Amino acid sequence: MNTTTWGDAQDQPDAAIWDTPPMRDALAIRDIGAVFRLLRRHGVSQRRIGALTGQAQAEVSTIVRGRQVMAYDVLVRIADGLGIPRERMGLAGATGVESGGSAAGEAGDMPDRRTFIGLLAQAAVGAGISPADLGILTTPSSAIPVRSRIGRTDVDQLREMTFLLWTQEKRLGGGAVRGAAIAQLGHARDMLKATHTDDIARELHGVHSDLLLLAGWTSHDSANLGTANTGAGLRYLGQALVAAREADDDLRSALALERIGRIYLRAGQFDDARQVLSLGVIAADRARSGEAAGCLYSTQARVHAAMGDAARAHDSMERSRLALVTTSDNRIPAPNSFTIESWNGLAGKVDFALSDKNKAYAASAIDALTTFTTFEWVKNKGKAIVFAELATCHLRNGDPTTGIHYGHQAADLAASISSDGLQRRLGTLAHAAKYHPRNADATDLVHRITAGTAS
Repeated sequence: MNTTTWGDAQDQPDAAIWDTPPMRDALAIRDIGAVFRLLRRHGVSQRRIGALTGQAQAEVSTIVRGRQVMAYDVLVRIADGLGIPRERMGLAGATGVESGGSAAGEAGDMPDRRTFIGLLAQAAVGAGISPADLGILTTPSSAIPVRSRIGRTDVDQLREMTFLLWTQEKRLGGGAVRGAAIAQLGHARDMLKATHTDDIARELHGVHSDLLLLAGWTSHDSANLGTANTGAGLRYLGQALVAAREADDDLRSALALERIGRIYLRAGQFDDARQVLSLGVIAADRARSGEAAGCLYSTQARVHAAMGDAARAHDSMERSRLALVTTSDNRIPAPNSFTIESWNGLAGKVDFALSDKNKAYAASAIDALTTFTTFEWVKNKGKAIVFAELATCHLRNGDPTTGIHYGHQAADLAASISSDGLQRRLGTLAHAAKYHPRNADATDLVHRITAGTAS
């Protein structure tokens, strides 16, 4: 046990603690109980933790025993009190100054002119900048101000920001958007505490659910979260479902369950995926949304395909197509949607999954996926994933030349995208390329993918 981490009762722990793998995983999914237990292993008493986080020892004890900490302001207080970099927990804003320091002034205060320009000159010529100098540049974190009474304009602005963040996620991947999404979540929660009418409250809960959906999916898709991404994603998506129920919105409930099902699919937990997706179909039926039902049936098809059950996979895709025919005005919030074009692309993805166990499905997957790449609404991340799938199918189908061509297109796009889903597809592609050991170009592609995913 390390008992040298702490000195004075008000000292924060050595920053190196936050870099240990178990601690990084716990912080990424905001498992405060695990964080406190790990600190105990470093010789930190519950009393000492409470003193720094502003909590009673009894409260610390209940958290250590498993009580979850969900309130955003409490998470911020714990992070700042212990000196945890806020970005490790996906919290908005920087932790402020370094341990033991203080901000030079309020965020909006003008810095002293002569001192500030002197610092600029030092930095411009490459001179060393001391921690004290950096303290002058520190801006304390501040929440986005919220009016005391919330109206439709405020909700519309939050909805527009959510739309923009979803659009960026489709271009750049979850890792590029997660921090901004979580920052907006804090703003949405503050809005929920303000005064508003019942109608505005329902709309706000709906947009809050959309944001939580985004936070959950980007957490899951963030390649830099490693093994912690699944747990973080599921927790946010569970909150999205709760927020949808607060809004009395069956459509958003169905969408949250669909994303949860997809996470279980990626994790290989097929029984859990099927159970959750069945609940999603029920919610979509209550919402009378053929679009949402079609989306859920297509995800069910992907689960069956991953299990190698072609008959059930294709049956679910037919159910999905029929559901689309009955699409009503209750549509999936933009920019997410499920159209017949989406359906055609997912039919290719289903056959792609089936080709893993039966190469005969590679040819039909190629036809559907090739068409999918021509749609203008398919953004960079989606294109990179489809290129990787196409490359894999061509390699499985005995056409390494075309497969390698698409593989390099996928790798080109991947350089600017942070997505665990894309990394998985590239790994599958590299595995398929290894079955062509006498092809030097295939070997080069494997090396390129391996170097890119490791960087």
